[in-house]
Amino acid sequence: MFKFIALFISTFFVPISAFSNTIFINGTIYTVNDKQAWAEAIVVDNNIIKYVGNSKQALRFKNNDSEIIDLNYSFVMPGIIDAHTHIAIASILLSEGINLLKVKGKQAILNQIRTYADTHPDVSVITGFGFFPYTFGANGPTAAQLDTVISDKPVFLISNNGHSAWVNSKALAILKITKETPDPQPGIHFYVRDDKGNPTGFLVEGCAFWPHLSTMDIGNRSSFYSSLKNYLPKLSAQGITSLFDAGAPAVETKSFEALQQLEKENALPLRYFASHFVLSSQDAKDTAKTFILYQKKYNTELLTINSVKFSNDNSDDDHFAMQFDTEQLKPYFLNLMHHNIDAMIHASADESVHSALDAIEYAKKNNRDTYSRFTLAHVNMVRDSDFKRFKELNVIANIQPFNAQGDGYYAYRYMLYGDKWENKLARYNTFFKNNVVVSSSSDFPACNNDLNQCSPFYGMEIGMTREKINSLNNATILPDPKERLSLTQMIKTYTLNAAYQLHQEKNLGSLEIGKKADFIILNRNPFKSNAKEIHTIQVNTTIMNGKIVYEKSI
Repeated sequence: MFKFIALFISTFFVPISAFSNTIFINGTIYTVNDKQAWAEAIVVDNNIIKYVGNSKQALRFKNNDSEIIDLNYSFVMPGIIDAHTHIAIASILLSEGINLLKVKGKQAILNQIRTYADTHPDVSVITGFGFFPYTFGANGPTAAQLDTVISDKPVFLISNNGHSAWVNSKALAILKITKETPDPQPGIHFYVRDDKGNPTGFLVEGCAFWPHLSTMDIGNRSSFYSSLKNYLPKLSAQGITSLFDAGAPAVETKSFEALQQLEKENALPLRYFASHFVLSSQDAKDTAKTFILYQKKYNTELLTINSVKFSNDNSDDDHFAMQFDTEQLKPYFLNLMHHNIDAMIHASADESVHSALDAIEYAKKNNRDTYSRFTLAHVNMVRDSDFKRFKELNVIANIQPFNAQGDGYYAYRYMLYGDKWENKLARYNTFFKNNVVVSSSSDFPACNNDLNQCSPFYGMEIGMTREKINSLNNATILPDPKERLSLTQMIKTYTLNAAYQLHQEKNLGSLEIGKKADFIILNRNPFKSNAKEIHTIQVNTTIMNGKIVYEKSI
């Protein structure tokens, strides 16, 4: 454990020192800079890195106001960037509602809901996250089932992948969803109905349920403020110094207001990059105008609205549909490029990946001077011929390593889409072989686990092993084993490549002179650890913007 010399710590987080110059020496520093991968010292002036190299040279920066910190050979690396999460909406659903992520079986889910209702009698709306819809059959759960548990107040629950919701009859009445209510987008965003056309209480895809959050008073500014204040320090404990929130659909502005307030109170412990989530065709048409207004109103030093998010397929469910086809995407993307706006597209299946690439190719041919960057998220199934197109079009592949767990975790994919995918799921190393920029992320809470088990070090291990955490030595892996990534590759996806996705590679992602002082100190060297023990690595200290935002208790 390293020792801080004359370090004064108080309140939530403070500058490393009251001086302008801090010198870290005697460390094992992995920089993620190919020109200088390893170092033993870093010099920080305020929030900027002034030197990276050896301890002797670092000490030449010493002045009368310097503070010298002996790292005692601790392992140091750049701060981790979670390049795709939904932490804002997750913090509300899990802080103020029922956590159903670990609850298995129909009766167990209903019992958990009943217990929560009984122990929270003053809650006016019961919300939560994490139920697996098809536990209840091919048509999902019903309001009638929820009514047997609680019928005197509305219940509004989001499924484990964030692509559907489950409500009781009280909620249906408040939302005025009846037999006569048209589906938002038939066959894609819709209300499941019984044989008589009545809504059953299972709402599929974003337009069918996200807009109703405001009506149910889920996701107001006060809720975001308190839940984010509680959750964000937990990310600092995981070594996360920046994140990209891929959307709190329909209530995003309330989260922005809460984040601004946290920053004013010196209680925002990381760089928060946020998105404008496109729900409908009208949203897509207006997205550039909305995005620009958001930037002017909400951008601060640590909060940046930096991308538009399209959720373009629902392939996480038992059927496949795309919200926008290629011809619809073309003008949307061209308009974004005209305004130099970045975009992330949810594209899990090969058809939606291919469609998005076609639309991006068209838009780039018609606007060659754009600064826009496009990221395809999930990319679990990619046609052989499309890998090279990612590189040619400079499209980032945003992966969630949790999807590469073996032992049956993801095997249903190829069953749904045919045997041709049996050995072609989550082909992460193929992206690297094609020189594609790959960023990693948790997609929390859709990683289907609690926050501590969706950490970057869990993700790194799964990306390296393609096995479940704590699996036996002879456990099956997700085919193909050649798609395993190295530790060097995994770290890069969580640092420099993620920074590139955010258009921040000049400021973040590696430890280089001129970049922001975002770095973490670990309890041991991952390069000297067994691959199946990476998830047990702990963060001792997280430094963001030249400030300590987390220190592990001793």
